[in-house]
Amino acid sequence: MSLPLIALFIAAFAFGTTEFVIAGVLPQVAEGLGVSVPSAGYLVSGYACGIAIGGPLLALATGKVSRKTLLIGLTIAFTLGQAACALAPDFTSMLLLRIATAVAHGCYFGVAMVVAVSLVREDQRGRAVAVILSGLTVSNVIGVPAGTAIGSLWGWRATFWVMGTLGIIAIVAMLALLPRTAGAANRPAGLARAIGQIPICWAPDRQQAIDLAHEQFRWFGGGWYVNADLPTPAGFDAASQFVRKEDVAGSIACGPDLDELAESVRPYLRAGFTDVALVQVGDALQQEFLDKAAGPLLDKLRALAP
Repeated sequence: MSLPLIALFIAAFAFGTTEFVIAGVLPQVAEGLGVSVPSAGYLVSGYACGIAIGGPLLALATGKVSRKTLLIGLTIAFTLGQAACALAPDFTSMLLLRIATAVAHGCYFGVAMVVAVSLVREDQRGRAVAVILSGLTVSNVIGVPAGTAIGSLWGWRATFWVMGTLGIIAIVAMLALLPRTAGAANRPAGLARAIGQIPICWAPDRQQAIDLAHEQFRWFGGGWYVNADLPTPAGFDAASQFVRKEDVAGSIACGPDLDELAESVRPYLRAGFTDVALVQVGDALQQEFLDKAAGPLLDKLRALAP
C-alpha cells in the first residue's frame, strides 16, 4: 500500500468509526444529554441523512477546489466536529453537529476515491478504491469496539475526543503524504476531464527556436487549428507566405526559458482544462529536449497546478 493511500485510509477509518460508534455508546449519550434512548437514536439516522443528502451536494459545490485542499478541509471539519460533539451541552446541538460532520463524511469518500485512483496505475485502480472502502470495514471491526470500550471506561465524551485525535493524525498524514497535485484540481462539476494540447519550441538559443517554429509550424499563425483543414504540401508555402517569424513567436512559446514555456500553459489551467499536453515542434531537437529540458519543465508545470 502506497503512503498516500495510507493517509486516505486513516481518514476513512476515522469517518467510519465516528459514524457507527454512536450505537455502542448510545445509552450513555442518552443519559448524558437527558433524552430517551429511542430519541438518541436520531443521532444515528441524522448522520445517515447528512451523508446521503449533504455529501453529494457539497461535492458538487466544491468541484473546482483542489482535491488535496478539499480532503484536508473535510478532515479538519471532521476533527472540529468531534471536539464540538465532545462538548455538546444538549441533544439538539449534538444532533446538528452530527449532521454537519456527516456532510463532510459523504463528500470525503467520493473525493477520496477519485484521488486514490489518480495515485496509482490503471491496473491498480480497483485496489486503490478497495483500500479506501476498507477504512469503513476496519472501523467496524476495530474502531467501533475500541470506541465503545473507551466510552464505557471513561464516558462517551472521551470517545469523541479520541475520534478528534484520530482526525488530527489523518490531517498530518495527508499534509505529509498526499502529493500537491493529487487528483484532478479545478475539474468541472461531475469530475469531467477537459484535455488540451499546445505546441512549444524549445532550443538552446531563442532565435534558433523561432526559426524552427516558423519553418515547420507557421501554419499555426494562419489560424488552421485542425489538421484536416491544413492546405496540401504543394500549397503550403503560398498559404503561409505572409506569416512572419514574429507572428509565430507570438503564438508559440519559443526558446530555452523553461519558465516561459511553462507559463504558456497557465491560460489553459485558468480556463478549466484538467490535462494539457505540450508538443515540441519538429524532430530535430526532440532528443536534446527530452535529455535537457523535459524533466525540469515537468517540475515547473507541476508547480503551476492549483
